[in-house]
Amino acid sequence: MNFRNKISVLTLSTLVSFGANANAFNRLFIDPTDGHFDASQFLLEHDLGFLPTVMLLTEPALGPGLGAAVAIMHESEEQKALRKSGAKDALLPPSMTGVMLAGTENGSKFGGAVHYGHYKNDTIRYRAMAGYGDININLYGLVGDNPNEKFAVKSRAVLTTHELSHRLGDSPWFVGVNASYMDMQTRLRSGESILDDLPLDATNSSYGAQIQYDSLDNIFTPRKGLNAQLKWQQFGKGLGGNFDYQQVTSNNRYYARLSDTVSAAVRLDVTSTKGDVPFFARPHVQMRGIPMMRYQGDHVAVLETQVDWQFHPRWSVLGFVGSGRAANNFGDLANAKDRVAYGTGFRYLLVRQLRLSLGVDIAQGPEDTAVYIGFGSRFN
Repeated sequence: MNFRNKISVLTLSTLVSFGANANAFNRLFIDPTDGHFDASQFLLEHDLGFLPTVMLLTEPALGPGLGAAVAIMHESEEQKALRKSGAKDALLPPSMTGVMLAGTENGSKFGGAVHYGHYKNDTIRYRAMAGYGDININLYGLVGDNPNEKFAVKSRAVLTTHELSHRLGDSPWFVGVNASYMDMQTRLRSGESILDDLPLDATNSSYGAQIQYDSLDNIFTPRKGLNAQLKWQQFGKGLGGNFDYQQVTSNNRYYARLSDTVSAAVRLDVTSTKGDVPFFARPHVQMRGIPMMRYQGDHVAVLETQVDWQFHPRWSVLGFVGSGRAANNFGDLANAKDRVAYGTGFRYLLVRQLRLSLGVDIAQGPEDTAVYIGFGSRFN
């Protein structure tokens, strides 16, 4: 699960306990600068130091679901001083930790913890995730020549990932290392034996390195700048896994202000693998409107663009369109079928001091319409 896109958002929860005390509510949830609802004081200044949240899960591959989580923001004194100064371009990103449990309509259950750390004035970054999932999902084209043949599977997995990066001087460049480990058991929900030749019980482990350029003006809802990362991973039996293969991932996001109220964003993601890639680790098209794991290949590319109109200091509307391609040979990506999705949504600026926004997106994909909880730009 990805902190950025894919699983959790801050929501308006635990408010009932403050309903009997209007003064406490106003102090914690009304922004004195504009009189609008805002969670900055509660999230960043309240003595509790954490925010209990409710998550609405909207991934079409798993069905609707609910979850509970605790989100924590960690600020250094330098970060707090810059945030309170109101200097828009000087905000240092805070460190964040989250713990969650969730379940969906199709019987899937999962839980875990994530940590996004920014240390020493954002010269060191550390990303970590650990979780367990009992997932019911449809996979396609596992055997045979029909890429649309559907197999209903149940997978149980334990997963952890780690990424450590260091800034080069005062530049926007970072270099670092990464590692991952996953232990998985997979079965057909129908009990058939057609997948017996596949590695249903397996371990996957990797180490790697990455280089990143990050000039974004905000980690939650960027309005300008570029974030481009090139990541290499070596999966190997010598690391405790069952497979030997390499994966190279290029993730790129560019944001630009077209006017005082209109901004645009573009993302280009390309993932390529080489070697003995297990069926459960093959890259897939990740985009609003397309179910997780629906379109897989050894090589995947996604291009998506989004335009936002901020018609009010707190409110904005957006439109987006994108296309993804998957192929088993890199050269075939140029002629692979486009999987197009498009949609619209809105955002409300929920935490003004961090420029953290929350809203809803509606996306139309090749096969269905999906609703998502929108967190920030949702490109993150």
